[in-house]
Amino acid sequence: MAALSYRMDVQFSPEKVTAGQPISVEVRLSDVVGEVSRVHLYVPEGGIFETLTPRGDNLYALTRSVPYEAPPGRYNVYFYATDAQGNRGPEVSAQVTVAPW
Repeated sequence: MAALSYRMDVQFSPEKVTAGQPISVEVRLSDVVGEVSRVHLYVPEGGIFETLTPRGDNLYALTRSVPYEAPPGRYNVYFYATDAQGNRGPEVSAQVTVAPW
């Protein structure tokens, strides 16, 4: 079986947030080789790990509030997909900005 691979497009809404504000992310996969079971994100600086909700047509989404204790700055958010056996595909990173109050 071929390794899990894909192209991943990440969109944050809004692109700049403050602590406590809701933020949404949409991940669209294309050129998928293999079968994607889940899409995950993690933010190492905040110890955040989430699984996105499938929306159909290779679209995955999540809305959460930015933690109140998040200091202002730019954060790398990492995304990857897994198949049903837990094999990981390539990791993609995107940045989000937490603005001061």
